[in-house]
Order: sequence, then C-alpha cells, then structure tokens
Amino acid sequence: MRLRFNWNIDRLPTKRERIATIVLGLIICALTGAISYFGIALFIKGESGFWQFSFFYVLFLLGLWSLVRAIFGKSTKPSSIAMMAVGLFWLSMGLLILFISLEESDELYMAIMGIASGIAIFKQGYRKRAKP
Repeated sequence: MRLRFNWNIDRLPTKRERIATIVLGLIICALTGAISYFGIALFIKGESGFWQFSFFYVLFLLGLWSLVRAIFGKSTKPSSIAMMAVGLFWLSMGLLILFISLEESDELYMAIMGIASGIAIFKQGYRKRAKP
C-alpha cells in the first residue's frame, strides 16, 4: 500500500481531514475544558490565581469555536489572510521555542521546524494574496 500526501494546503479539505478535525477538536475541547474547569474550581476555593489558567481558557474557547465551525461550517479553501495568520502563529511559536531552548537546552530542532514552517505557510499566503 502506497501512501500519498498532497502538500498543497490551498485546496478544499478532504472528507478524512474533516473527520480528523472533528475528532481532534473534540479531544482538545475535552482536555482544555477539564483543565479550565479545575482552574475555575481552584480559583473559587482560593487556592490558585485566575491568570495561571488563562491560557487554557483561551485555548478552550478557540477549540470550541473551531469545533463548531468544523461540524456546522461549509468546506472552503483557506483565504490568504488565514494562511498568513497561521504562518505568523507558527513563526511566533518557533521563535518562542527558540528563546526557551537557548536558555534551557541546546536542542534547537523544534524551534527550527516551527520557524521554517511558519515562513513557508506565510509565504504561500502572501503569494496567494499577491495574485490578481
């Protein structure tokens, strides 16, 4: 059995990709929702600060929005702005990992992969935007 993968992200998602998105979205929403719930419970008891779990609140809301959009939304090609936003996100995560890894250890491969993928996705979105 030979596997093929289409590296072009400027296309409609396949049925398998939509199913995988829904399943992974459910898992992410369940995990971040549970962490957010326990964070709020600890905050109510006075054992933890609200801001310690703020990342998980935002992640839960983004995951929930993405899940609802994946289930009820229409399949569309990503816009150039969306591709550039994803590229900037990956680039910023790669730079963050780079700064952390410079301080903590000398393993830079994750940072290099994040920076390279961010630049590649941003570049593809920019090229799409530049076309008439």
